[in-house]
Amino acid sequence: MGSILRAVAVVLIFSSSALGVFVETETNDSIGAADPISIDSVTGANAGLLSMGSGGMDVDYFEVSMGAGGILTAIAVPMSDNFEEPDTIMALFDANGEQLLFDDDSGNEDDTYGSAIMFQAIDPGSYYIGVTGYNNDYDFSGVTHGKTGSYLLTVSTVPSSPSFVESEVNDSILTADPVPGGAGNPWAIAGPMYLDDGGTDVDYFEIHLEAGRTFTAAASPLGDPFDSPDTSMALFDSAGGRLVLDDDSANDGESYGAVIMYEATAAGDYYLAVTGYEGDFAGGEHGQSGGYLLTIAELTIPGDVNLSGCVDDDDLSLLLANWNIGTTWGEGDLNASETVDDDDLSLLLANWGIGCSSGAAAAAAQAVPEPATLALLLIGVAGLLRRRK
Repeated sequence: MGSILRAVAVVLIFSSSALGVFVETETNDSIGAADPISIDSVTGANAGLLSMGSGGMDVDYFEVSMGAGGILTAIAVPMSDNFEEPDTIMALFDANGEQLLFDDDSGNEDDTYGSAIMFQAIDPGSYYIGVTGYNNDYDFSGVTHGKTGSYLLTVSTVPSSPSFVESEVNDSILTADPVPGGAGNPWAIAGPMYLDDGGTDVDYFEIHLEAGRTFTAAASPLGDPFDSPDTSMALFDSAGGRLVLDDDSANDGESYGAVIMYEATAAGDYYLAVTGYEGDFAGGEHGQSGGYLLTIAELTIPGDVNLSGCVDDDDLSLLLANWNIGTTWGEGDLNASETVDDDDLSLLLANWGIGCSSGAAAAAAQAVPEPATLALLLIGVAGLLRRRK
């Protein structure tokens, strides 16, 4: 048993401290040590599952390069307790460390402890997103705040060659535009949209959500800046029942954008709707028109192969059963490389026990994998070690 545990420890050494579509390197606790985030010109968005650690003193910085006039949207989504833990605050800084924007408690009509910013760059260059735990001084230097846990960070800009566009007959659930990439591996996408039709427009988008996955979306107005069109956003189930609503989130209440956060309780098709303020999501008069950037992301915990919301023995068994042959998330391909290998194993083990409920279930998940599973683990570890030589 001791040799097996040492093998597992070797795997953990090779893994990162926080994992997702992009990762943090710790210590990224200052502008000088910020982790760069790249954003694709087609999808326009990137996202990652990150961690607030360091004994409740952590601050995470990320660098984004922007051109003059570029639009940036960033959303921090707490991953526990119905989007309340860790309670985050977010700020945007320029290269000189001057704070440009700040936010606390955005999304779901301020019924979450997430945060969001919307920004238009005047000058080209590097800008820095800072995320830390809520503290009375709104300090981003690493003061004690006591907040720990995972959060989803989604970052987007207006893509120069967007793959995500609307059809403009998408004014009901029946004619909703499908969102590209809404099934399988975690994904993030953004696209420029438009409210038209003389101030009565409503835009519907169909999204496939897997059970247990965290979903977030933002509508960032592109005029005035972030004041026009004044947007409202809602998420509906397949029967048309409204699940979440938001209006006037981001930038500490100083924008007319909208942000929602939702954890799917069942797999299926859901419908995101954007309309003007005071619109009724059925095409009623609201008087708003103009462009907005729609950002959508869906992530689960890297390692949660079976989408149960908890990384445990069951996930490890699935991954190892598909070693070198799996090509999908459900078979253990966690990094979309079209093969299940040591990189996927590292992702899983780095997040062991995350998302599991409190009490005995969590203790069991966070313990060493069961002996039967450890026998399979040896096969994967042996392959990992051979490849590392």
